[in-house]
Amino acid sequence: MKFSLTAAAFVLAAASSTCNAFNVNGVISAARSQIGVPYVWGGGHGSTPGPSNGGYDCSGLVRYAIWKGAGFDLGSGNTNSQLNHKRTTIIDCSNIQTGDLLFWGKRTDVYHVALVSAKGKLIEASKPGVPVHEANLRRADICARVS
Repeated sequence: MKFSLTAAAFVLAAASSTCNAFNVNGVISAARSQIGVPYVWGGGHGSTPGPSNGGYDCSGLVRYAIWKGAGFDLGSGNTNSQLNHKRTTIIDCSNIQTGDLLFWGKRTDVYHVALVSAKGKLIEASKPGVPVHEANLRRADICARVS
């Protein structure tokens, strides 16, 4: 079978755009795989994404899910740095989709982040004594999409 140069270029371009797409299913699967892991303040902020000191805090969990599921690191910073990351775009909260991030707090001082896991659901590491869990969706102050 022969391909023209134009057809080969099209196939390569299509493959490239697919590889660079945000893998929502992978991110949700990675987050769900951590359900039951303990909440630990500062957990998930080591040199490599993943549980540290025995668990995750909210931004450590989101960092791990995106790294494992989509193949890039939102950085070892906190919720503010995730909201302001170059691959994060603020969206209208009435337009959230699976894979979007929900933030609570003010634009310059957010204190919690969770991941939309399904219609009407989110995954989060919310507070000491409560392990990573999936919960009913609740109103957030800021919503964002990672690409």
